Amino acid sequence: KGAQWMDIRSDRQKGLSYADILSACASYIGLQEYVKQTELSEAQLLASYIEENYAKELTLGIISTELGIGKTKLCETARKNFDCSIQHLIRQRRVEAAKALMTTGNMSIREIAEAVGISDSNYFVKVFKGATGYTPLRYKRMIQKSAGSAQLMPPELT
Repeated sequence: KGAQWMDIRSDRQKGLSYADILSACASYIGLQEYVKQTELSEAQLLASYIEENYAKELTLGIISTELGIGKTKLCETARKNFDCSIQHLIRQRRVEAAKALMTTGNMSIREIAEAVGISDSNYFVKVFKGATGYTPLRYKRMIQKSAGSAQLMPPELT
């Protein structure tokens, strides 16, 4: 009778163990689905990384290492989701930041260039003019002039 009791008890423990394992598996699957829903896409990761780090030195290699995504995959992601290169995304963000600094402060063009992650002010002028059609100095003067008058700024300056 004692041996039968051990078999029954053993079977009951196995049943509980199986139930525990199934419960753990179900929890794991549910957690995986939750993570998938809250996980950022590669495009969102890329955009977020550039937004947070545009003022630093950024290269494809640095971004790839930091995000743990291959260089080729990053380039494909940028082209597919933003219709441009990663370098273009970085330049675009830096120009937007430079515009904001020009409207809010009294920094020199060199200081603005450095603040947005471009150490060569000549290169900054080239990038800024390519993006806006204006040199940074001209853009800054137009903003200052329009701030001093009641005129509306042209749409290309906003």
